[in-house]
Amino acid sequence: MLPRFALVFAGGLLSFNLVAEPAQSNDFSKAYQAYQAAVEAQNNELIPLHAKQSVDLGCNKFGEKSENCAALWSNYGYALGHDDDKAYEAANAFNSARLIFKELYGPDSIEVADTLIGAGQLTGLPNKKRIRYLQDAISIADIHDSTSPLYAANIYLEAGKELLRANSPKSKVLEKAYRILSQELANNDRRLFEARTTLANYYRADRKLEKSIELLELNIQQLEAVGAKDHPYDVHSRAQLVDLYERVGESDKATPHCVAIGAMTPWDPNQEASPLFRVPPKYPVNLARRQQGGQVVLDFEIDEMGFVDNVKIVRSTNKSLSRETTKALKNWRYAPKFEDGKPVRAESKVTIDFSIDER
Repeated sequence: MLPRFALVFAGGLLSFNLVAEPAQSNDFSKAYQAYQAAVEAQNNELIPLHAKQSVDLGCNKFGEKSENCAALWSNYGYALGHDDDKAYEAANAFNSARLIFKELYGPDSIEVADTLIGAGQLTGLPNKKRIRYLQDAISIADIHDSTSPLYAANIYLEAGKELLRANSPKSKVLEKAYRILSQELANNDRRLFEARTTLANYYRADRKLEKSIELLELNIQQLEAVGAKDHPYDVHSRAQLVDLYERVGESDKATPHCVAIGAMTPWDPNQEASPLFRVPPKYPVNLARRQQGGQVVLDFEIDEMGFVDNVKIVRSTNKSLSRETTKALKNWRYAPKFEDGKPVRAESKVTIDFSIDER
């Protein structure tokens, strides 16, 4: 979890107070600038150090019950968030911010909900605790649903993403987030693509593959409509669609997405091509019973449509493994290689290891 700059209003306050309290302002200003520099450099050792210094100096400068002090506590929570071992310390930081925001704006304020989302993102906490934080944030969003729909939808989206990671059925709130955002935002807004993609992930996890496909295809339609080629959501959506279409037995619909990804992705002859869809080879029963592992190395071609062709065994420790691996590989899909703007056949190689987990 990357820290956020919650102290968005600090610059103005600093410039105002520097005249009245030059030494105190200087110390805080230096600490906060060091924090910002650490974030920019993605230095995970220095980020929490300078964030905590900013809390100590900033809360002393602005007041322990001030909005800035609360924002600095939130920053510190986000700063610790990348380290699961410090999850409880981060949760305490968010709690400190929440107590101040409650006094300033009330228990159902936007600011309080933001601290609940921050705590809910702490993967080092037990899922039960995380889900409770996220549910509390959703309850606040429900209060603002009619008066501030965009704010509520953003809370639903952020909470839903974390609930989905926690495998909670309460991630169904993503449907509400997408419904509101699709009404409030322009078709090319990044947040709408994020909401649609996340909801597609929810439907996939819920085994509603056709619904997932429908949303991802809508991503492609919207991106094509605005001419946004090579957009991150374009490549991601197409890769997901290849996998989904293969799972529902519609290889022909996966093909244009394989080709489109190939056109957007440089071919690296020094690396094994990465499959867009793969099925694991079956472990031969006779070997599994003996807990015998092995390895198969295969050469193959990727044709112009991303299908696997001309599979050849280079090296294998067992004939049964060779047979099952070859059978599985023929069902994999790839992005084809492009030359002079056209898809062409290309050679690739894959190594598959078989082993028994003895745990």
